[in-house]
Amino acid sequence: MTRKWTVSMHNFTSRTTVWVAVTLVAGLTLAVATKRIAAEEKVGYRWHHEPGTELALRFGEKTILAYHFAADGGFPYVHPLSTSDGTCLTELAPDDHPWHRGVWFSWKYLNDVNYWNWENDSKQLVPIGQTVRIDNEVVSLEAKQAKIVMKLKYTNGGQATLKERREIIVRMPRDDGSYTLDWRATFTAVGKDVVLDRTPLLGQP
Repeated sequence: MTRKWTVSMHNFTSRTTVWVAVTLVAGLTLAVATKRIAAEEKVGYRWHHEPGTELALRFGEKTILAYHFAADGGFPYVHPLSTSDGTCLTELAPDDHPWHRGVWFSWKYLNDVNYWNWENDSKQLVPIGQTVRIDNEVVSLEAKQAKIVMKLKYTNGGQATLKERREIIVRMPRDDGSYTLDWRATFTAVGKDVVLDRTPLLGQP
């Protein structure tokens, strides 16, 4: 498996597994399953959108899923992500990885700059590289699904290195209680090619 990828200014594409071409596109689908839902229970599900803050799937006053637009520690994120009976599957800022935010995404290194975790000697609780939202989110709400489109940029010292278009589709729970969250991202380099890298595993360079 390739250890590094390069995003070209001319763009290149990938889905789930990454391949090089011209705009990097990555896709992810989360399927959450739980008990069967009675018809009268299903009526209780609803979308709750607070512009600039979050989009949530709720059942009564219980939040099943919430996507937070405003970056916390540098990242938009999903928390909670729960089964439709309310069992939470995510954790926010665990003690051993306090920069983790439920279900979230960031590159580890872009051109050797850390965009993932806080540096050991950092006095700020954010990475050196910053994930910054561009403009407000666009949210489309329908009876059976909600769609979020966001634009983000990855910056170092105020200068953008990489742009991202993020599209997330959340579908209402089915009769068996399962639901899906589709996450698709398109990345484009800004100004020059960008090298995407990771923390090497033990024994790797």
